[in-house]
Amino acid sequence: MLAILAIANVAKGQVWIEDSVSLQPSYANDVYYSLKNGVQREENSKNWHIGFSLSIADSAAVWANHSGGARVYDINKTYSQWSSVSLNDTSTGTLIYNNDQYWSNGAFNDITSANPFDYGWGVYNLDSHNVYGTKVFLVKANNEFYKFYIQKLVALPMEWYFEYAKFDSLGVAGTSILDTLKKQNGYQDNLFAYYNLTTGTDTNREAPAPTWDIHFIRYTTDAPGSGPLVNNIVNGALMNRGALATRVQQIPADTVFQNAYTYTPNLSPIISTIGYNWKTPPPPTWTILDSNSYLIKEKNGGIYLLEFLNFGGNTTGKIYFRKAIVEPTSIKDVNAKVSSFSFYPMPASNELNLVLDAKESQQATLSLVDLSGKKIVTQILNVQAGLNAFKLPTSQFANGNYIVNIQGDGINISQQVSISK
Repeated sequence: MLAILAIANVAKGQVWIEDSVSLQPSYANDVYYSLKNGVQREENSKNWHIGFSLSIADSAAVWANHSGGARVYDINKTYSQWSSVSLNDTSTGTLIYNNDQYWSNGAFNDITSANPFDYGWGVYNLDSHNVYGTKVFLVKANNEFYKFYIQKLVALPMEWYFEYAKFDSLGVAGTSILDTLKKQNGYQDNLFAYYNLTTGTDTNREAPAPTWDIHFIRYTTDAPGSGPLVNNIVNGALMNRGALATRVQQIPADTVFQNAYTYTPNLSPIISTIGYNWKTPPPPTWTILDSNSYLIKEKNGGIYLLEFLNFGGNTTGKIYFRKAIVEPTSIKDVNAKVSSFSFYPMPASNELNLVLDAKESQQATLSLVDLSGKKIVTQILNVQAGLNAFKLPTSQFANGNYIVNIQGDGINISQQVSISK
């Protein structure tokens, strides 16, 4: 028989899933990761120098690949001084850096101004709603220098226009190159478009934004304790726009899971909430902090608990962790009256749990069917508006694969499950 559980008991059935990602030796790659679906993309960490925001929410953000060797100098010159820009300007210029708090704060935005419409590299025009460049920069990429100017951002439909020229070994600037990056040219689902100054090409390196939650990457931070410099390069994790997270320290992860909703009010949009300081560096070896875990809410609404287990450092670049689902991911446009659902554990041994987030109260029918089509169990579910938890005992069923069907008014769920005792 199917029994209704109190929702507080759902946590007792948590299932930890161990996983890992590899940044490769010497951190040659970075990784886009989905809590639900695993690795979405691995990319060469040094195949870009400048990243241009394609999201209105991140306004006019322009990032630099500091971990790939890019350096950006604010040299306090305007485009009218383009011809006079020289390598000597690095001696009076200021190195500027990405900020690890929000995607809207890139290195080219790291310039203080009293004007609320000043985005660092350019100023927003209230009439056209575009941003027009006001500054020239020096950029070091792959040990070569470029003068670089962002002409404008056409906010709709997110089109970037920019100009750059490379200095030769004698410090003489070559012919200017004009280029554009447009969201409609293959970047519709991306947060950023990435440009390589050496090759003069854009690199569509980012996994589509709807598919990932965490970007495992080397990035710069000015957080206290991150290193000997004001801005230090660290190995860690940045979150996707729209994801939220909170860190829970000095409490065992299993205890955090049992009391997850005690901590969810602390969920933060700061992209470096997971960050880098879940580990401490050698000597003698990399050490993972004990009783340190992270509650993470996906863009689609699911909540996971993540705990790091090991870090291979520069030798392997591997990051080991375990994760458990606290609240299932939203399922959109599949069931009109279901916000989300989840079955666990998988495979089931003695019982199968179902968590169902319904938009309204109703009766639904659950059936367990073997792969020959034979119904094994049929049961009426009294579904309440909101989060529901049900438990199906499975110890009496033979090992194998089954289909769970749930039918109701605006509910049409069909999910393959496994039983293994």
